[in-house]
Amino acid sequence: MDTSWWTRYRSDSKNPDFGDTFPQAVPGLMQGQFPAIPRSNADLTNTTHLQAIANTAGFHFAMIEQGGTSLYPSLAQRVTHTEVLRILLSIGPTEAMHFQTWQDKAGNAPPLTDPTNGLVFPDLNSPSVWGGDVSDEPDHA
Repeated sequence: MDTSWWTRYRSDSKNPDFGDTFPQAVPGLMQGQFPAIPRSNADLTNTTHLQAIANTAGFHFAMIEQGGTSLYPSLAQRVTHTEVLRILLSIGPTEAMHFQTWQDKAGNAPPLTDPTNGLVFPDLNSPSVWGGDVSDEPDHA
């Protein structure tokens, strides 16, 4: 799963329109398939594993919702029925708000290493993850 949207929306010096690329916020999610919902009661027994499932879900939701900011307006340009147009134009802002909420929630994912599969969630608030100046890092003392 592509998590570069997390770093893209936090960069103050790079622009995807100029060809800049962005690192993955959670590189491990690009390495395979990881559950975003518990698959059985066994997934509920280890709290770190369960948190990794929740972290993964948070990134899935935001990744899906980011398309809403451009998807619905681009579809609206192709419709001919006014009722369909009204629906598409009303969905777009809602999807943008969903993305805003989910990208914020994904950032609350605590750092961890899933003991069942080795998936690592880094400290997403660290500027070293999103490419910021390390001197901008909050003091955790």
